Amino acid sequence: MNESEKCRLCKSKSKLQVSHAIGNAIFKRISRKNSGKAILLSSDIHEENKYSSDSWAEPMLCSNCEALLNENYERYGLDVLRGKTGECNKTEVGIRFSGLNLQRMNMYFLSILWRMACSGHPNYSNVYIEPSMKEVLRQALINNSEIPTCQITVKLTRLIDKTPDGGFSLSVLKDIILAPLIRKSSIRFIYEGFVIEFFIPGLKRSLSSQAGVIRKQQKYLFVPFINFSDIPELFEVMLVAYGKQIEGKTTVPMGKTTSKNSRH
Repeated sequence: MNESEKCRLCKSKSKLQVSHAIGNAIFKRISRKNSGKAILLSSDIHEENKYSSDSWAEPMLCSNCEALLNENYERYGLDVLRGKTGECNKTEVGIRFSGLNLQRMNMYFLSILWRMACSGHPNYSNVYIEPSMKEVLRQALINNSEIPTCQITVKLTRLIDKTPDGGFSLSVLKDIILAPLIRKSSIRFIYEGFVIEFFIPGLKRSLSSQAGVIRKQQKYLFVPFINFSDIPELFEVMLVAYGKQIEGKTTVPMGKTTSKNSRH
């Protein structure tokens, strides 16, 4: 059997769907503002700021497994991030989410991580998970079972811009999609205005109580704010893109309030 024809989740041979790791609904919301295309920014000084219709997808799952992940995790998780499920209250230092199924929320993010690790798309090429852990994730997604925090810890922060005069609005920050950043002990990526970080192995008990960590036994999730300039990779992309805009290395009009889709 040709491995490329097998569903990555159930392992059965089937016609594969074009599957997204970061959900297609997120790309659609951004590209809808620009006639079906998003704005591609790169830290490469030789690459222009330009439009792109790439949503980082490839054939990966059969129709049944695509539906399973969408119904069990994708729809729920995205509704939470967009404030359509549960309650969210903004404070001076972050956002408090309550009334959530945090186990389901945790699995939503882990489903994205697993799909990134399985994907052959260039933007996910740096995401590597040990085969044994990838198999643990696959089984958990099929059976809707729990992944202990000591194995993989998921942490969230919310992007803001603390620039005193103007700066990027929340609507602009929500339009940023940053491909995975590989750090010494974690994998981090950005979309919908949130920074999602995975620690493999999971954080020690003394660290897992910090704000933003999804602890499935808790009744709420507090997500602290993080200034976008405190993420060096993101700040570099935005700074270089601004310089290219000034120099005319662009095919798109952009200003401080224009939607930006950063792919690094």
